[in-house]
Amino acid sequence: MGDGSVTPRLGNMKALLGIVAGAGASYGIYKLISGGSFKRNKKSATNEGPGVRSSQPSQVTLKPGSLLAKVSGLDVVCARPVDTDGVDVASGDIIHQSPGNLEPQHLKMLLSCLKTSNNPSDRCRFLLTLGNAAAFTVNQNLIREYEGIYIIAGFLSDPAAEVRVHTLNALNNLCMNIPNQEQLKVQALKVLVNLSSNPDMVDDIVQAQAPASVVLLFDARTAPPVLLRLLTFAGNLKAWTPSAQVADELRRKQDCLFRVMLDESSQLHNRLVQLLSHPDREIQAQVARILT
Repeated sequence: MGDGSVTPRLGNMKALLGIVAGAGASYGIYKLISGGSFKRNKKSATNEGPGVRSSQPSQVTLKPGSLLAKVSGLDVVCARPVDTDGVDVASGDIIHQSPGNLEPQHLKMLLSCLKTSNNPSDRCRFLLTLGNAAAFTVNQNLIREYEGIYIIAGFLSDPAAEVRVHTLNALNNLCMNIPNQEQLKVQALKVLVNLSSNPDMVDDIVQAQAPASVVLLFDARTAPPVLLRLLTFAGNLKAWTPSAQVADELRRKQDCLFRVMLDESSQLHNRLVQLLSHPDREIQAQVARILT
């Protein structure tokens, strides 16, 4: 905003906020972090559910200056361990099987290989296979039970753009049932918290389009793990102080995150006051920190 203008550089941040509000899918995260610069081949898988895609290897063009480049080193979930010997040999047969023929032990092995691989090409193959397997409801449930959503989402911050694309393709298929959507919401909030903790990115974040329903999540009925991350995100944004000129420009953008959460007209303050009586003391402390 150095020139005083408020031209959104992260217009597709709304997709990530939509996930949190229950109005989007994981594929929107790619739009957020890439600026849309990628090419992907598509192929339908048999017995796929609505909105589920079977992926093929893709070619990615990393756009200089895009958020995809900025968050390359961002650790969303946890650090990945180093590669182990024999990963390709152990998983080669599984990768070439039809996704519908994979058994539970195969999914476990793929997730284990994904966690331990330090080869970008191998990670792409593991994610591609897991994503195609997630075209089937039974596999969506099994991957969640094996903590696969957390494992896969950890590669949203992979240094290789191709790996990040395959990660989002896999998450897109995994989010096709409600239990998985809940876990994905947590992962989306982790990304938002990490991004908002970087002062250089807050200028962009507050310009993003945001569903008004985001504020409704600041409620005692929201699951405590989700609410705590929401409060951390809100606290990070509250610590940002715009100039008077920038604030005036943002107020003219009715659907931007600034108006939804930070402006004097926002309903967030009233909802935070109500949360001061929340039974969870950690939540009470987070709310008090934001209000003071």
